[in-house]
Amino acid sequence: VNNVPGDVLKKQGIDMVIAVDVTPEREMNLIPYHRVPLPTHLSALSLKDRLLRYVKYVKARFGTILLPRIVMRVIAIEGLEITRTKSRYFDIHIKPNLEAFDLFDFRHLPEIVEIGEQAGRKEIEKIRQTIASLKRSRDEQKK
Repeated sequence: VNNVPGDVLKKQGIDMVIAVDVTPEREMNLIPYHRVPLPTHLSALSLKDRLLRYVKYVKARFGTILLPRIVMRVIAIEGLEITRTKSRYFDIHIKPNLEAFDLFDFRHLPEIVEIGEQAGRKEIEKIRQTIASLKRSRDEQKK
């Protein structure tokens, strides 16, 4: 239930929390992969053929059958809401741009990892500054 436990870490005395948020925001609105027109010549087909064509249409329009997309949307909304409510506990919040991938798109893992590494590298200076600030605070408390 707490996929970004910054609050738990801070309560345990952890000095710095770096959160990496990989929830695709595109799932919030069920943005389709492609625009596909609904077939117009379905009336001459049998009910079975019409249903099969409609299923293909829905799959082409939304990337997968609708029910799994809805489940992914629920997971994404939950993750985004948890992240929003817990973000005050993050010292660094890294959000790689993973909008081109599905939540369970494991076949593109090397590309996803590379995007994550690039996003992390962009935050290195901020991480160094935060560490330096924490060291200064700790040194001042010792005096």
